Amino acid sequence: MDIGSKASIARLVQLHYELLGYESRHLGINHGYGWTKDSGKTYVIASSDLFEVLDCIMKKLEGKRVLDFSEYEDMIVGLPFNLNFTIREAEQK
Repeated sequence: MDIGSKASIARLVQLHYELLGYESRHLGINHGYGWTKDSGKTYVIASSDLFEVLDCIMKKLEGKRVLDFSEYEDMIVGLPFNLNFTIREAEQK
């Protein structure tokens, strides 16, 4: 993504898996929503996994890019993977 672009992890994951032929479907109370090709019998990723996806992306971008969530500072707004971020250049040390 280009510097200044905005997105959310949930939206990016949705776009990625839809391109691979998966659909978003509720998988039951234990898993919430997930992406499946067989009506939920099996799934590739569930919404609860998006916390880990966010953490992995932030680690992978460390020192290169920053996911800037500052527009939500001091607000109680929801799950971090559902919030839009802005891509920023990482500060060079």
